[in-house]
Amino acid sequence: MNIPQLDGRNSDDIKQNIFELAKSFAPEWRFDEKNVDAGSTVALIYAEMVNDTIKNINRTAEKNVTQFFSQLGAEFLYAEASHSFVTFTVSGEEGNVEGEYCEAGQTVSAETDVGGTTVFTVKEPVYALNSHISDIFYLDGENDCVIQKYSYSQKNKLPFYINSDEKGENLQKHMAYFTVDDCVCEDTEAEIKLDFEFDNADAVSIKNFLDTICISGTTAIYYSSENGMVRVKEPIHNENGIVFKTLSGKPFVKTEIDGQTACFIKLEFSDCLATDNLYVKNIGAMSVSEKCAVDELFNELSELDSNRCYPFGETPVPYTSVYFSSDKILGRKNSEINLQFRVSYERRAISEVESNDIDWKYIMKKSQLKKPTEYDVKVKNVLWEYYNGSGWVRLFKDNSYNEIFSGENDGEKETISFICPKDIEKAFLPSGECYCIRARIISVENFAKLYGYYVLPIISETYISYKYDRPVKSNLIITDSCLEKKYYDKTKSSQSARLTACFDNDEKSLYFVFSVAPQMADTKILFVVPKGLKKSETVWEFYSKKGWVQLNCIDETGGLSRTGLLTLGDNAEFSELVRFGVNGYWIRAKRLSADGGFKISKICLNSTKVQNIEYKDEESFYVDASTSKTCRLTSTGIISAEVMVDEFSDVSSITAAQLIREKKADGRFDNGGKLYQLWVKWEEVSDFSDVQGEERVFCLDREKSEIHFGDGLNGKTPPKSESENVRIKCVTGGGKAGNMPIGRINGLNDVSGMISSVTNYIEASGGQDRENIDQTIERSAAGLRTGARSVTAFDFRHVVLSCERDILSVKCISGKNADGETEYGGVTVIILARESSDFTLIADKAKNEILKVCPANLRSEKLHIVSPSSVIYKVMCRVAAESFEKSREKAEDIKTALYEYFKKTDEGGRYDEKYIGFLPGKNDILSVVANAASPYTVNEFYVIAENEKGDEVTQNELSLLRKKGMCISVLGGTDIRTEKI
Repeated sequence: MNIPQLDGRNSDDIKQNIFELAKSFAPEWRFDEKNVDAGSTVALIYAEMVNDTIKNINRTAEKNVTQFFSQLGAEFLYAEASHSFVTFTVSGEEGNVEGEYCEAGQTVSAETDVGGTTVFTVKEPVYALNSHISDIFYLDGENDCVIQKYSYSQKNKLPFYINSDEKGENLQKHMAYFTVDDCVCEDTEAEIKLDFEFDNADAVSIKNFLDTICISGTTAIYYSSENGMVRVKEPIHNENGIVFKTLSGKPFVKTEIDGQTACFIKLEFSDCLATDNLYVKNIGAMSVSEKCAVDELFNELSELDSNRCYPFGETPVPYTSVYFSSDKILGRKNSEINLQFRVSYERRAISEVESNDIDWKYIMKKSQLKKPTEYDVKVKNVLWEYYNGSGWVRLFKDNSYNEIFSGENDGEKETISFICPKDIEKAFLPSGECYCIRARIISVENFAKLYGYYVLPIISETYISYKYDRPVKSNLIITDSCLEKKYYDKTKSSQSARLTACFDNDEKSLYFVFSVAPQMADTKILFVVPKGLKKSETVWEFYSKKGWVQLNCIDETGGLSRTGLLTLGDNAEFSELVRFGVNGYWIRAKRLSADGGFKISKICLNSTKVQNIEYKDEESFYVDASTSKTCRLTSTGIISAEVMVDEFSDVSSITAAQLIREKKADGRFDNGGKLYQLWVKWEEVSDFSDVQGEERVFCLDREKSEIHFGDGLNGKTPPKSESENVRIKCVTGGGKAGNMPIGRINGLNDVSGMISSVTNYIEASGGQDRENIDQTIERSAAGLRTGARSVTAFDFRHVVLSCERDILSVKCISGKNADGETEYGGVTVIILARESSDFTLIADKAKNEILKVCPANLRSEKLHIVSPSSVIYKVMCRVAAESFEKSREKAEDIKTALYEYFKKTDEGGRYDEKYIGFLPGKNDILSVVANAASPYTVNEFYVIAENEKGDEVTQNELSLLRKKGMCISVLGGTDIRTEKI
C-alpha cells in the first residue's frame, strides 16, 4: 500500500543541503567524506540524526493507517502449512512380503534449502502394497478399440503419462470359438459346413450375419491346425450355414485354448455391428473328408501294402481276416463312412502234378492219361465286423457286401458304406490298439479241391472317407468380445451365446492390471491429472469370481478429472484374469458418458497425503484465577492448539457424566471406579470481546506462542486444582520453507517395518508465511473499498484473491463467456493459480464467494471461472562480440533480460493482473534482446510460439488470443549462440 510521506528527503539530500550552506557560513570546512575534518564530522553526524527524525515523522502516517485498520479488526493471515503426496516403497520380493501399514501421524522429512530438515506428517493411513501395475489398457467404445497404454516389461516404472487421445495399436477383437471334435478328424483335410441355430433372429439379421462372414470380408474364419489358427479362404453360405474347405496340407489339429484341448473353429469379427445382439442356441457342424489313406492294412500274418496286396494271402482259407484301421475316421461315431478300394483277381494253379522225369513208354502214352477235373477255389462269403469293447460283432445286420471278393467284379471299384457304430471301440491287435473293421472269410468255394486254380482277390487304391448328414452340435462355445470372455458349456446349459457385443453408451474405460491383488483396505493410488479437465461420471469396478463388480473405494479424483487419491476398501473377492496375454488382477475406471477420455500425468501406488506440520508433545500448566491466566509454550511457529482443562472441582457428577457421554470430556477413574479428573476440551476464539460469561474458550497468540484465558466475565478461567490443571497439545509448521520440489521429501523418521523408502512425485505447495503489515493493510483496504459487495472488476478481483492464498493473479472480463466469445450479461473471471494447486476446488470456492456478494442480476450460469492457457515462447538468436568471453557474457545478459521480461511476480509471489492476456510480439522480444546485447548486434533472431499441446501458434492465432485476453506468456527456452567478430 502506498502511504504518503510528509518529508521526502533522505540522508544524501540533507548532506547536500549542509554542503551548500557550508560554502557561505563555514567556508573553512572541507566537507569531504573521504578526508573529513572536525566540522565535517559534526555535519555528517547531524545529517544522520535529521534523517532518523524524518523517518520517524514519515512513519506517523503509517502508524495512523495501521491503528485505523487495527480498530477495524484487521488481522494478519498467519502461516499456512504446505501439503503434498508421498509414495512409499516396500522392500522384499512380491511373493514373500505382502505389504506394510503406515499409520496416520507418522512423520517423514525433507532437507531445506538453507540446511536442516522440515517435518511432514502423514494425514491418512495407507497400506503400502508390495505390488506394481503391470499393464494399462484404454477402451474406446465409440471407435471400438482397445489400446495398451503402458507395459511394465517394456517401459520404466511409474509414474508416467497417459493420454487416451493418442493413437496406438487396436487390440480389440470380437471372437467366438467353438469345438468341432465330434465331427472332424485330426490330420485330415475336409469340407466343413457350419449350421447356426439362432435365438429369435429375423431373416434379415441372419442374412446380414452370413453376408458379413462370406461377402463383406469383415469377418474371418479360422480353424486349428499344426500351424496355429489358419484362416479359411473363400467361404460360401447357404440358408443358415457356411461351407468351407481346409487348406491343402493344413488339416485340423487339436489345440489348447483357455485350458480346453480340442479342434476349434474361430470367428473373428472386425465389424461387430451386423452381429451385435445376435444370439445362437447351438452351432452345428457337418464335415466331409474324401479319399483318406487308411492307417494300416493287415491280416493275421503281416502288414499289407494298401496300394496293392492279397488281403487274405495267397491261399485263402476260412476265418482268415483282413483289417482296415483308421483312428481318425473310424472313431467318428454316427458319421457315414465309405471304405473304397479297387478289386482285381489273379488265377494261380493250386499244384503242378506233371513231371518231366516220368518215362511214359513203359506205362502208357501220355495222350492216353486222363486229366483230373480242375476247380476255381475262391472266396464265397465274408463277414464285416467291428470291435465293441467286448468282442467282434457284425457291422451289417444283413449280408451286405458278403460276396464282394467272389470274383465277379474284376477291376471294379467297390465302396463299403456304413454308419459308424456308436459303440465302436479300439481293438487290441498285434500291431497295436486302433479303431478298425475287418472282413472275415466265412466260406471258400471248392475249398477241398486239389486241382484247379485259386482265384486270389487283390485290392488296391484303398481309401476311406466320412461325412455327416446331420449337424453335430458343438459342446463348447467361447466368446471373447469387449474384454469379456464367456464360456457356454452346451452339455450342461442351454443358454444362448451372444457372439459379439458392441460397447454400451460409447463406453470409455481405463483398465489397470496389478501383479498382486489390491484387496487390502487403505490401499491408495495417487492419480496426477492435468488441470482443466471436465468432470465425468465414472464408476470403478474390479474383476472378481462373479465377473466385473463395483469396487469398494473412495474416489477423490472426481472420476480422474483432478489430482487426488483413490482409496480402496476391503475387496476380498479379486480373481485373476487373463486378457491380451496379460495375467493379473484388474480394476477399471468406466465412464458412463461419452464426454472426454482420460489424461493422467502420473500414477503412484502406495501414496498418501502429508502436511508440513508436526505434532508436539503435550505440555502441562497450573492456572487459576489468582495467578497469571497465560500459558507460554516452548514451541514456536504454532498453527493450532488443543487445550484440555481439568474441571473436576467445578462441575457436578451429573454434568460430568453428560460431558463424557457427549465426548466433550475425558474422565479419569481410580481402581474403585470413582472419578478424580475431568479433562474438558476448550475452544479457540480470536479475542474475548464477543465472549459473554464463562464460556470455555481461549485465545492463541501465535507470535508469542502463548495461550490466554478469560477473566471470568469474558471467558471462563480454569478452576482451582491441587495439581496442574491445563494440558496443551500444539501443532507447528507452515511457511514457504515447506514448499518442496519433487523428490525432496525422502526421509523416513518414525516409519518402520518393511517400508524402505519414500518420495514425493509432485511438489509440496500451499505453504505461506505470515503476512507482513503492508500486505495486511493492503488486503484490508481492498475489503473496505468493496464494502462487502462485488460490482466493479476490482471488487471481483479482491473477492477471489481473498478466498485462497494459492491464487497468483486474477483478471475479470465482462461481456464474454469462458471461450472469450461475446455473451451479454456474462462475466468471466480468469484465475491463475499455483501449478500444484487443485484448480477445480479453487474455482468452486471462488464462484461461491462471488455469488454471495455480487449483484442479483448476475446468474450463476453467466459467471464463468476459467484458468488461463499458456503460450510458450522459444527464443533463438546469435550474438557476436570481439571475444568469445565477451559474447558469452552478453548471452547470459540476454537470458537474464528475457527471464525478467517474462517474470511478472511481485515480492509476495503474485502476478500483476496485466500479465493475464500479455502476449508479446516478435518485435517486443527483439527489443528486449537488443537492449541486453548492446552495443553488439543480434543476428539470426527467431521466436517460436507454441500452445500447451506443442503445436505452433501463428501470428494470426496470436492476435486472436491477444484479443480474448485469456492466455499467459511463458518463456519455454532460449538458444543464445555466441561467436567472435
